[in-house]
Amino acid sequence: MFVDVLPVIGIGFGIKALLTYRSQKSLHEGALVIVPFGPRRIPAFVVSLRKSKPPFLKIRDIEKTVTSSPFLIKSQWKMLLWLAEATATPPGQVARLFVPPWVMGETEHLKNPSQSFKPRKGQRKTVFDFGNNRKMRKAIQRSLLAKRQVLVLAPTNALAENLAEYLRHFQPTLYFGGNRTKERDLWNDIRIGKSALIIGSRSALFLPFSNLDLLAITDETNPLYFHEFTRPKFHIPTAAKFLAQKVHATLLLTGTVPSLDTWRRYEKAISLTLPQRNIQILDLKKRKRLQVFTKDALMLIDKTINNGGKIFIFAARRGEASVVVCRDCGAALVCPRCEAPMPVFRKNYKSGEIVLRCRHCGQELRMALACPVCRSLRLTPRGIAAQAIASDLAHHFPHAALFELSSDATSNQKAQKKILDEFAKTPKSILIATHMALAMNVPQTDLIIVATAEQLVAMQDFRAEERFFETIIRLKGMLEKTGTLAIQAWRTQNTLLDTAARGDWNHFAKQELILRKSLAWPPFRRIAKLTLENKNAEVAERQSQKLILQLKKSLSLIPYPISPEVIGPSPGLIPRPRGKHIRILIVKWKPGGEFDTLVERKIIKITPPEWEITINPSSII
Repeated sequence: MFVDVLPVIGIGFGIKALLTYRSQKSLHEGALVIVPFGPRRIPAFVVSLRKSKPPFLKIRDIEKTVTSSPFLIKSQWKMLLWLAEATATPPGQVARLFVPPWVMGETEHLKNPSQSFKPRKGQRKTVFDFGNNRKMRKAIQRSLLAKRQVLVLAPTNALAENLAEYLRHFQPTLYFGGNRTKERDLWNDIRIGKSALIIGSRSALFLPFSNLDLLAITDETNPLYFHEFTRPKFHIPTAAKFLAQKVHATLLLTGTVPSLDTWRRYEKAISLTLPQRNIQILDLKKRKRLQVFTKDALMLIDKTINNGGKIFIFAARRGEASVVVCRDCGAALVCPRCEAPMPVFRKNYKSGEIVLRCRHCGQELRMALACPVCRSLRLTPRGIAAQAIASDLAHHFPHAALFELSSDATSNQKAQKKILDEFAKTPKSILIATHMALAMNVPQTDLIIVATAEQLVAMQDFRAEERFFETIIRLKGMLEKTGTLAIQAWRTQNTLLDTAARGDWNHFAKQELILRKSLAWPPFRRIAKLTLENKNAEVAERQSQKLILQLKKSLSLIPYPISPEVIGPSPGLIPRPRGKHIRILIVKWKPGGEFDTLVERKIIKITPPEWEITINPSSII
């Protein structure tokens, strides 16, 4: 018997993704087997059965049959194929997400999925719970009483643990890594339809749910939901919405504020409750030279410490300063390899030695004595960063307990949790943290100070204003009810800053959606970002021009209203990271539906393998 299999490895799309093997056993389509692949043994899914041996091929035998019946249930298989197209990732690479690591050594412990549970028919129901979690608790209780399954997604494992503690009354099960035997037993229980409340991050989305009734996405707008470190690169809530639709589960969206796409679709159905706190906007132009804080900010800190309170200082940048600039010619000190501005860092957390360190390639240089362009000696660090804040606070408040939470201080999750625990227990304490704190359970504080508002919108990206608004609302939620949020800014008369400080989401969303629609940006369009890296700038430009002609020729055949538009090529914001020249192409189009992949299939077919394709990226620069 000969079979075509999809190996769990990225080797291509369509028929190029399939390999042929010989089986000594009778197999069904969807069976999971172990096959030899060069010197390796890898899992593979049986896609089709052959009656005869293909000509001119040397066929190898399947080494092991994990299960002769279908391994993936129907909703999983549909999700695998859709995710491959929606993320422009070879299906074998996507299939890896659906195969748990313990499968390689298991056969007899696998249970067949239950056929007694039938998914609900009709339109998928969407429920909203922004500002509190009352609806989520009631919805979970209803599903569990009906002996159905519930999945609650969190952006990170740490937040999943916090959710499990919050929902401990329902006896939840955490799913992310850990004991393989427990993972296997949970996987089997879910596969046979056993009622359970599962809380997890990305990996929980690919469990074999056969009885899923409720899928809750907590903190919908959290940027950590953009999984862009490894392929497939995708937005986790979008994949969760696809799963909910295929199994007709109720979709529950929670968070501080909805995404603009959710607001655009369901504005009338969303009841939004935002935290209201005392807000002060402080003018950075009034601070003393070389100081981080204004006089009013220092007074707020002093008053809070004298009252035994806790303070959270939010810094948008790590290190001592964002960049070093010549005061005569305006040139910035850049990395000789990447051509990116080099921030100033202390060499290590406790050292006083100052160095320039590239954020992209990690190269370290000694602080320059003179400007490399005009040879001026007037070099000035610019931008307020975490280490400089810590030094300034230690000078002004030597008796206060200082805690720093950034990847410079520690990158270990246990150490980060320990820092937060110590901060929670210590009176008269100050926590200095970067964006990573927004994804953690920071204790309620009496005072929060944003070091520089402009640094939060400094990134040249169409989502910058939306992220700024979300950040301010998240910080408000970290305050005690009587607490104060102080925002230092260079331009205090700013519409965005004023709207965010007031928490006027309706006004912000309305204006932002009008602007996005006029410029044809998401959520009114879908975006594909195509990136090429090459050590030779001429080769990169030549390949970019060739691809843009091919894209325009092919995509122009797709009719209105989809109407794809190709923009570029353009260099990256960082021209030469790690010594490679960057070229970026952007394709924008209006999709035929929420999960339509017509344009994605065209882009996959045209684009050479040396290009990196990211659909709906978190940033276009």
